[in-house]
Amino acid sequence: MRVRFGRRGLATAAALGTGRLCPPHYGYSATKLALCATDEADTLLIAGGVYGNVHALDAIERRHAAERAAMGAGSRVRVALNGDFHFFNATPDAWDAINRRIHGAAPDGWSASLGNVEFEAAQLGGPELAGGCGCAYPEFVGDEVVSRSNAIVQRLTRAAFAAPGWSREWLGTLPMYAACRVGGARVSIVHGDPRALAGWALSAELFSEPKVRAWLEQADADIFASTHTCVTHARLVDRGPARPLGAVFNNGAAGMPCFDGELWGVMTRVSTDWARAPPDSIFGVALRELGVRVDAIRVRYSAHAWQRTWEGWWPEGSAARQGYGARMTRGLRDWTVERAFATTGDALREVRPAAPPAGRGGEQERARHSL
Repeated sequence: MRVRFGRRGLATAAALGTGRLCPPHYGYSATKLALCATDEADTLLIAGGVYGNVHALDAIERRHAAERAAMGAGSRVRVALNGDFHFFNATPDAWDAINRRIHGAAPDGWSASLGNVEFEAAQLGGPELAGGCGCAYPEFVGDEVVSRSNAIVQRLTRAAFAAPGWSREWLGTLPMYAACRVGGARVSIVHGDPRALAGWALSAELFSEPKVRAWLEQADADIFASTHTCVTHARLVDRGPARPLGAVFNNGAAGMPCFDGELWGVMTRVSTDWARAPPDSIFGVALRELGVRVDAIRVRYSAHAWQRTWEGWWPEGSAARQGYGARMTRGLRDWTVERAFATTGDALREVRPAAPPAGRGGEQERARHSL
C-alpha cells in the first residue's frame, strides 16, 4: 500500500513501525482473491474486529443459532471472522480463551482469517519483522493514536508468548483472505482491502468507486466484506448496464461501539432471503439480480459486562483507556447511520433508524482509528 506522508516525513513514519507503514509481506493482489477457495452459504455472518470481546462472540453465536433455526434443517449458515478477533484481551488466559473459542467453533460452520493484530502479536512474520501494531494508519490519523495502538499490541504480544504455544501455531495456518458464495453473489472477505491485509482503500475516508469497480472485476467478486478501519460504512458500486450492482460493506467493529450514542458492535449479514430485511437491520440493500440481501446488523453483547472486563484489563492511564475510553462508554462520536450508508442506487436502499441513543455526550478524539 502506497502512503504519502508529506511534512510528517518518512523518518517519523518509520519510527512508528508497522503502526504507520504497511509491511511488504502484508501485500497481495485482487487477482489472488479470485483464486482462493470458495465456501457456500445460504446466510453468511461476517464479524471482523471482535477485539477480544468474548461477550461479542456470545452474541454472534446466538445470532448464528437463530439464523439456523429460522432457515430450517439443511440450511447453510456460516460465520466468518475476518481478523482482529484479538486486541484488548492482553492477558495470557484471555488470549488463549479467544483462540480456543474460535478454533472449537470450526465444525459448527465458523471460520477465521487473519487481521494485522493476529499477525503482529503472534509474530507470524518472525520477530525481526515485528515492529508495531500493523495498522498502517494513513497520515490523517495522528501519531498519538498510532503510538497507543503500538503499545496495546506490544502488551498483547507479551500475553501471546506467555500463553500455550498451540494458538500461535494455529494462527499461522489461517489465510489473509477468504471467499464465500451466497446465492448468485461471490463475497470476497478481506481484513483491509483488495491489495493488503492492512490496506485502507475500503475505508469511508479513502473509498474510490473506479478503483473498487476494477478490483471487483479482478477478484471475480460481487461484494467486498471488510473491517480494519473501525468505522462502519457501505457503498454500492455501479458496474455498468451489463453487470449487476456490486457492494462494499465494512462492518467497522463487532466488539466495540460503532455509532454515536450506541454501545454495540456491528457485523455484516449476506443472505439469500433477499426479499425481507431482518428486523434488526441498521441499514441494508437487496441486490435483486444477485439474489441476495446485504445488511449491517448490531452485535448486541452485554455492554455493561464488556465494560467491566475491559476496565479490568486496562486501568486509568493505560494506552487503551486513553485511546478508546470515550468510544467504549459513549460510542463513536459523530458517526451516524446516515453517514455510514452513503451510496449510489438510492432506490434500492433501505435504511433503518438507529436505536434510541444510550449515554450520548462527552468528548472523543477526532481520529477514527483502524486496528
